[in-house]
Amino acid sequence: MKWMKEVAEKGVALGPEPWHMHPVVFLDAMKPVNKQCYCYKQGIVDRPCQSGAVDVTKDDFEVLAAQLGVEREVLRAIAVAETGDKVPFKYYVRGEKHAAILYERHYMKRISLKLGVSPETVRKVESSEPDIMHSYDKSYRHGKDSQQYQRLLRAREINSDAANMSCSWGKFQVMGEYYHHLCGSIQELVDAQNYCAMQHLQYFKVFLVKEKRMLQPMKDKDWLTIARRYNGTGQIGYDQKIENAYNSLKNKW
Repeated sequence: MKWMKEVAEKGVALGPEPWHMHPVVFLDAMKPVNKQCYCYKQGIVDRPCQSGAVDVTKDDFEVLAAQLGVEREVLRAIAVAETGDKVPFKYYVRGEKHAAILYERHYMKRISLKLGVSPETVRKVESSEPDIMHSYDKSYRHGKDSQQYQRLLRAREINSDAANMSCSWGKFQVMGEYYHHLCGSIQELVDAQNYCAMQHLQYFKVFLVKEKRMLQPMKDKDWLTIARRYNGTGQIGYDQKIENAYNSLKNKW
């Protein structure tokens, strides 16, 4: 701790010199440790934050680029392609910060069956609520941001874990299905993604390295391979979208 020495009046005997904690430092020291700081829990930072980062900064991209040996523009190009590189939080409910999401109904169908939802229930939901469960259809349009959240809420009524795993989360829109690379449970991932943009970056990092093994294609700027591994083999034009974003960032970082 820092201390401020008391200035005694000249000629007045005070005995041992007293020391006092500066009021500002005292208040700072009294702040409770934020047990919700996931970066601190994961050993990424030395001190817990108090509110969570609202976005990933240019400096953050540069740090990750140095860690992975990948150009910073390649990493950020994916953020541009996925979310326009905008602040990755929404307020689906007034006053409640929530990571930007995209709900994927075909994931919900597959994961629900995997987690034990009965085939009968799946068939019923697919028939009556096709926006909640359905087979993959490349012509499907996801709709508005607000609809994603409402679908997530409805899907949670069927199976909460399956619903959370069936959304892509945050600035880089990584599917919740891969939570185990970073968190002990899907709910922990959801809480972390809703809390801090640095958790979006961490999830992006482990997704690239552990799930998709994308470092070499990113180093080679192999846009087609990047697009297929990140967005699936059925991607259409995503490779060009990333390349265009990369070229723009090379011109103006």
